[in-house]
Amino acid sequence: MYQYKFSDEDEKRILEQIDSTNNKKESDTSLSDQFSQIDNKYDMSFDTNSNNSDSSIKFEKLDNIEIDQDKIKQDAENSLAEEKKNEIDSIINEAENSKNNINASIENVKSSAETQKSNLDKLYEERKQVASDEALKRGLGRSSIIINQIDAFEKEKIDEYMAIDKELSTAINNLNTQLGELESSKQKALSDYDIAYAVKLNEKIKEINDELYQKQQEVIKYNNEIAEKEAEYNLSKEKQDASIKNDSISQQLDVAEFIEKYGINALYSLKYQDKFNVALDYFNNFNKATALNELKNNATYYKEQLGNKYYDLLARMNNR
Repeated sequence: MYQYKFSDEDEKRILEQIDSTNNKKESDTSLSDQFSQIDNKYDMSFDTNSNNSDSSIKFEKLDNIEIDQDKIKQDAENSLAEEKKNEIDSIINEAENSKNNINASIENVKSSAETQKSNLDKLYEERKQVASDEALKRGLGRSSIIINQIDAFEKEKIDEYMAIDKELSTAINNLNTQLGELESSKQKALSDYDIAYAVKLNEKIKEINDELYQKQQEVIKYNNEIAEKEAEYNLSKEKQDASIKNDSISQQLDVAEFIEKYGINALYSLKYQDKFNVALDYFNNFNKATALNELKNNATYYKEQLGNKYYDLLARMNNR
């Protein structure tokens, strides 16, 4: 039906994004990042806005669920379409079968009446023949007696014909009445189903609305939680940026005073010493061969970062 889905995977994916941002540890900082931090510490051109966020963080939110009543009704009708077709077909087919049975009964009573009449014809022909033969034996072949007797046979046959036709007419009328009642019964059944279908359709629409409303509330709640996390993070970031800005202003004053008192070379010496200390801690986490390979293969970079302290670090790694 609807493809509005609020899954655990959505929340897990977003929360992992949040956690990865909020829970990053200082220990995960790379050596090059630590070098950059030291450069910033000793840099007279330090930008007080350099550590500020490029923009407020925006976590991924879920799309709001729109509740379209026309589409909901159409979806409800589609979900009940097969059931509706089966019910209506069942009513019509049952009525059609009954109609066919009644029509077959009408044909049967007609055929039965014709058979009865045919049998009567044979019976009275035989009776007339017997009477005629008896009259001839007695020499009364053309007498009024035999003629009256034969006429009486014809009258009896006609009376029986009339009885058969009356019985046939009654049977056909009864069957035609059943056909009329059958049509009324079919229309009533269809009308009753229309009422039942309308009730079921309304129930289905309500079910879909309830489901979508529940999902809508879940999305709203989730997005509100995300908005709160964004606000908390951005507020924390603003405080952090303000603190960094204040620290950087103080840092610039300290650096300027140091240079004025001791000179720029003394400042570089301190910076290289700081970098040497963090590099020493960093490379002590590796075996001797790995550390030496890294220092030698990227000698230009490390000389630029460490100055003459590069050779001290190389010696310390080599003597391990």
